[in-house]
Amino acid sequence: MTMYWSWGVSKLVNIDNKGLLMKVNGHHHKGYVFVTLGYEDLYKVHIISTHGNLKETIDGIWFDMLAEIIDNRIERIKEYVK
Repeated sequence: MTMYWSWGVSKLVNIDNKGLLMKVNGHHHKGYVFVTLGYEDLYKVHIISTHGNLKETIDGIWFDMLAEIIDNRIERIKEYVK
């Protein structure tokens, strides 16, 4: 849960039961993260700018790796991890 708060999430929106949109204010990314679940039980993470432009899509993510993948992309600083 601590990792989630470090992302600076200020808004959570369920988009038509298709995915979860988060407005984030992280160290590496400020904008939106849209998480979707595919029929094969793998997640996709879409990194979106504050202007709505798709910057990156990361797919093939299992549930147990979801938080770490998002954290690595928007917040994690290697020097802070012991």
